[in-house]
Amino acid sequence: MSRHPQWEARLADFVAENMARPYAWGSWDCVLFAADAVKAITGEDHGRGHRRKYKNSVGAFRYLKELGFDSPEALIDSVLEEKPVGFAGRGDLVLTEDGIPALSMGAFALSVGQEGNHEGLVRVPREQWVKAWAVGEHHSGKLKLPRKRKAK
Repeated sequence: MSRHPQWEARLADFVAENMARPYAWGSWDCVLFAADAVKAITGEDHGRGHRRKYKNSVGAFRYLKELGFDSPEALIDSVLEEKPVGFAGRGDLVLTEDGIPALSMGAFALSVGQEGNHEGLVRVPREQWVKAWAVGEHHSGKLKLPRKRKAK
């Protein structure tokens, strides 16, 4: 999985379009927000087939259990490679100290929630990040080289 050549513009559009979108279990919650952010950056939709499978927090955790996971963190661990929190950059996913996935914007992260009278994307300070995952990057140390072309 790699980042789309226009990932920065796609990410900016994604954030702008969803800044005031209210939280909705099963379509716009913390896990599906993370999946939609990854889709904007890479084009890969990890949320496909998982939207509208639950309508509340109990249903969400029941659905996670059906998938074999005990938390949003475990689900994301199965899809993305972890990286040091200090190296999380714009477009990576992070986990907040309260266990909620968020999208790193560099100096802060965005998560779906409510802050004062604002409902939609809210800022999460870097000090509250406890884990990070690389989105569209490979940090395994393995270099993927193109196959040699056959001579004609």
